[in-house]
Amino acid sequence: MYLFIYFSITRPVFSIYCVTIKGQDSSFLTTLLSLCLIGRYAMKKNLLNTFNLSILLLFLTGCVIHTANSNTLLPEYKGKQLNIGVIGQLPDVREKHIHFIPLTLKDLMEENTQKADAIFINKEFLSEAADSQYAESYLQSPIPIFFIHSEKVILAFIDQKLSYEQAHELQSNEYLIGYYKDSYFGITLDKNKKTKETVQSSYSRAFKMIEMAKTTGTMTIKNPAS
Repeated sequence: MYLFIYFSITRPVFSIYCVTIKGQDSSFLTTLLSLCLIGRYAMKKNLLNTFNLSILLLFLTGCVIHTANSNTLLPEYKGKQLNIGVIGQLPDVREKHIHFIPLTLKDLMEENTQKADAIFINKEFLSEAADSQYAESYLQSPIPIFFIHSEKVILAFIDQKLSYEQAHELQSNEYLIGYYKDSYFGITLDKNKKTKETVQSSYSRAFKMIEMAKTTGTMTIKNPAS
């Protein structure tokens, strides 16, 4: 799904327009509606001026949110060779030309990522990875950061005031979530079922995203049928 957000703020009217393509994230739209109501109330009460409210909303929601959700297994990734830094257990993938580099969270914080094209952080390290000392590394990372099978929303990792345990539960059934250049992204398992095949398919989709980020500096998810 692609979700483009356009804000129009005038006193005392606050409006938000969303255009969705290929699916809908109801939990996110609910959040936006809540922000809309809060923003309108705040402006009526003169609690926020137009500029500050704009900055606040853009910070909270980001510019673009990408989510891939498909009922079709993605074919094996056939693109360029990629170097993926992995914190934790190496993933089981179909592709033979993906080079995995074992890393630690300390390596990530010290930017000692050995020219990796992306970073995978495995489930057993997610609680530690949500420690506030690493948040800035994710926010400033020049390469995509993936959190594997997280039970918590992305704010667990990029908000220094939240621990993994304190963060909200992830409601969108995404197996891989991540952050890259001020944008959040997520990839669900095919048919929302966890099998060896669907997990490998999600990694293949991630590799396509990483290749795009490496070659263009941007990241967009396209479903297999598109």
